[in-house]
Amino acid sequence: MLHQEKQIRTSIIMWTKESTLKAFQNKRELTPEEVKNGVRKLFTIKGSGTILDVRDGLGQYVMSADGSGEVLRKKIFNTDYLSPSGFKNPTSQEYLKKGMLAEAEGRKQDAADYYNAFLNAVTMSFSILSNSKHFENLSNGDQINANLQQIETDNGMLVTIDPKSISVKEVSASSLTSINPFEALEFNQETPVVLVDRTVLVERKNVSELMDLA
Repeated sequence: MLHQEKQIRTSIIMWTKESTLKAFQNKRELTPEEVKNGVRKLFTIKGSGTILDVRDGLGQYVMSADGSGEVLRKKIFNTDYLSPSGFKNPTSQEYLKKGMLAEAEGRKQDAADYYNAFLNAVTMSFSILSNSKHFENLSNGDQINANLQQIETDNGMLVTIDPKSISVKEVSASSLTSINPFEALEFNQETPVVLVDRTVLVERKNVSELMDLA
């Protein structure tokens, strides 16, 4: 039986080896101790999130428990951290190898697609259900405090965020300005401006010096 490769998305960003490395090195790392102890960390959300329908183990849609008759959805967000489990996954390493091969062969779009798949695979992400208060109020650049957790999946242990522990970090802005540019302008107009002809001053100085020498 032939192994069918998981289909990857077409990347709108033309990733190269250089840009992929730069994006990778802009990610933060977690220590094994932090993962083991489920510590609380500050995360920055990257991107607007991807919305998917929730399915059970048999592939059937999961209905929302609120009686609305709608399918339960989840929104997946990326963070500014590397995923310890994702980086060690053979699939992500295969994406990276195929990206390098495609770039070497001049297949720029294929290279970008594989590099993009690699970055998504090694980036730590988390999901929020549509019945959560955070489903609609989280967006790109937001900072959150949350606890790490490990989840056993069919593909091994997944390191992610405990959605129940999320609290949005409040960011304060500077106060509004109290400066009135019109009042400042009026003040400047009331103050007489004296223009001095420096040429005249120089000439007068020279005359004074000549008189002293006489």
